[in-house]
This record gives sequence, structure tokens and C-alpha cells, in this order.
Amino acid sequence: MTELKAIDRIMQFIHDQKIRPSHFEKKADLANGYLSTQKRRNGSLGEDALYKILSAYPDINANWLITGVGSKINSQGSNTPNSDKSFEDKINYIYNYVIGKESEKQIALLEAEIKSLKSIKKTL
Repeated sequence: MTELKAIDRIMQFIHDQKIRPSHFEKKADLANGYLSTQKRRNGSLGEDALYKILSAYPDINANWLITGVGSKINSQGSNTPNSDKSFEDKINYIYNYVIGKESEKQIALLEAEIKSLKSIKKTL
């Protein structure tokens, strides 16, 4: 079973809310077709897109959106500065999570490259 990405969770939210992706994109100030392009390319949502989405849709649980953990909709408050955990803290969490995932990808690529170079060295 593959882990759902944030783009998959957004598409799930859109479906559950019975709204059109174009309406969602417009409200979140995303480019027209951004979501379908990211979905088709199996892409990741960038930090700016996540910020815009959570700003436009404060009821989306930021933790659920990024990690898939927790409820889809915030049960207490929203992604506003008046929440128990401030909106800025949530954005920082998202940023650090995204950077961490990118770092993990880079490490995996570098490890594969090292392995490849070691095998080449053995043949020389």
C-alpha cells in the first residue's frame, strides 16, 4: 500500500466537500490547473501552495494535510493565530516537514550514487 501524498489528501478533501478543483484553486490563489498537474505528475505541494491552502481553508487540519495523521477537519479552532498552536507554528512545522522529506530524498539518491561508484571502482 502506498502512502498518500498531500496532493491526494487535498483531492480527497475537494471530493468530500463537493467542490470543483478550479473553485478550490481560485479560493486558495493557486494557478488554474495546479492541482491536476501535481496529481498527474505525482508531484508534491510546495511550501507556498500549502501556505495558501491553509490560509484559504483554515478548517483543514494542517497535520492531516502534511502527514495524514489526525482528522481531516480541525476539531478545535482553526489555522488562525488565535488557535492553541499558532498558524505560524503550523507553517514552520510544514516547512520543516517538507525540508526533511526533501533531505531524505537527497540522502537516498546520494547513497545510491555512492553504491554505484563503489561497484564501478571494484571493476577497475
